[in-house]
Amino acid sequence: MNYVVIKEFSSKKNNVFLTLINKNEVVVKKFIDEINYKNEIHINNILYGELNIAKIISFSKNEIIFDYIKGNTLLELLEINQLNEKIILNLLNWIKVFYEKTNLILGDAHLRNFIYNDGIYGVDFEQVKKGEKEVDIASLIIFTLTYNPSFTQYKINIAKIIYQKSIDIFGFDNELLKKNLKAQINLIQNRRNKIFLNENNWSDLFNDFDL
Repeated sequence: MNYVVIKEFSSKKNNVFLTLINKNEVVVKKFIDEINYKNEIHINNILYGELNIAKIISFSKNEIIFDYIKGNTLLELLEINQLNEKIILNLLNWIKVFYEKTNLILGDAHLRNFIYNDGIYGVDFEQVKKGEKEVDIASLIIFTLTYNPSFTQYKINIAKIIYQKSIDIFGFDNELLKKNLKAQINLIQNRRNKIFLNENNWSDLFNDFDL
């Protein structure tokens, strides 16, 4: 299909563009991995009509065309200090329905994959998998803390809200969630070859998360 590229979105795994087709703005996502391509379509079919997501317009040959959801990603809101408790509650309730409808976890839970436009819209489902919900939420919290600049007071406050509200909404065990937080920070530190927290300051920060 012929289309005019307006801009390219940041993506580590695929090529994603905002384009113009027949005077309509749509998102074209070209997948490198065929399994991820099929996974995206499968999860979209489960969730459409149940949650706010980008509708698939068409797909073929590892390329999917989606409706364009206008708004800001939650990462953009975080970067301008506009992410707040109300939006976080909307996000966690969106994730709760996702768990109920799919019996899977997101597997790539971070703020870049959610758009706010009078409600939460989820995008990017290629990494969904079976797993523990605590892993997903711990990943979401650690990503929130480590976006550059990392561990600002504002990001710590937002991370605390996610932590505390997730215990209310999902009924998580406090100590199990902390264990997963530590595993996720170690994972990111190894992946990025950068130390964000060590044993000396870990307890000081995360003990303050308790209700």
